[in-house]
Amino acid sequence: HLRRTPKSFLVRFAGVHQVKIPNIGETYFTVMASIFDNKHKVHERFDVKGSMLNRKAKAGESCMKDEDWVSKGHRLELSDYVRREVRAIHEQDAHFLARFEVMDYSLLIGIHHAKEDASGSPSPAMALQTKSGGGWREHMALVSENGEDIYFVGMIDFLIGFGIKKKAEHVLRTAQGHGTDASC
Repeated sequence: HLRRTPKSFLVRFAGVHQVKIPNIGETYFTVMASIFDNKHKVHERFDVKGSMLNRKAKAGESCMKDEDWVSKGHRLELSDYVRREVRAIHEQDAHFLARFEVMDYSLLIGIHHAKEDASGSPSPAMALQTKSGGGWREHMALVSENGEDIYFVGMIDFLIGFGIKKKAEHVLRTAQGHGTDASC
């Protein structure tokens, strides 16, 4: 999939590891490549699932959620061409995951606000905007149409199984009348 879709939003995994800890047991963990570019401070982070049910960041959480995204009036400010390309890639990624019966994932969106650069020099986003009119840039980042923001976008949390706990949560949400707007 990644060879056919080089701009895929699926996060890249570097490895899956097992650690045996004496007197505790074994645990497994994954190592993923960051979707962010360390040259640009990420001013806002969102974990978006497409559901408004219980999807608001709690006090002190640095990563906001769907309700926060909507209440702030955010949207990806992209040209029509780039927006169509982003949608097509997202659909290809979702179809790929669906082939493996993966139904649950999040979009991690990081936003770098070019106006908040402290350097005093023209921001890389503004410089790129002048040349290209927005769109894709290195590290799979997207520059807003007006050049004021850089968006870092990746699909995450798709390795979480849809096991008995998630199935029960979905049945409960459906019984509560939230079957179509819950993200289980």
